[in-house]
Amino acid sequence: MRTILSVAALSLLVSACIQNKSNDIPKNDPAMETSAAGNDSQYLKDIELTDVDGYFSTKRVTAPEVMLLNETDFDKHFHPAKTLDNVLTMIDFDTQRVGAIILPETKNAVTISLDSPYIEGRTLNIVYSIMQESSERSFTIAPVKVFTFDASLNIDSVAFLNGDSVVKFAVK
Repeated sequence: MRTILSVAALSLLVSACIQNKSNDIPKNDPAMETSAAGNDSQYLKDIELTDVDGYFSTKRVTAPEVMLLNETDFDKHFHPAKTLDNVLTMIDFDTQRVGAIILPETKNAVTISLDSPYIEGRTLNIVYSIMQESSERSFTIAPVKVFTFDASLNIDSVAFLNGDSVVKFAVK
């Protein structure tokens, strides 16, 4: 029990220390310029991804996994990790959608960054990166990044992009 609580507390600490990078799309990115030509208004809209704090994942994975969660799935895979000084992020599933990135247990410090969300056509693309330190610690953590975005975005799918890996979900 003590191990679970320390892992949950450490996961919360790691996620609390991570801050999103700017959500702006660089104007000089040639890949964006060519694909954005027909749909500039979608690219100019600021897409806000908001971190969800105060929850830990009960799902154990052997490889990195991304998820788009409804309220039932969120309640199944994530539980509150209330401590004396943290505040649980309240999620309004009527106005927000929830995404998550879950990594396998590791003894290394890991940072999951949401680098650049953008809309192409009717797909919300979420580019993320994973940075893992080389030095090991005496305990393990299961790194998790949970976030919300506006459910009113005019999209029909969400794609998670990490290097050559692309995972796409239909929005219901």
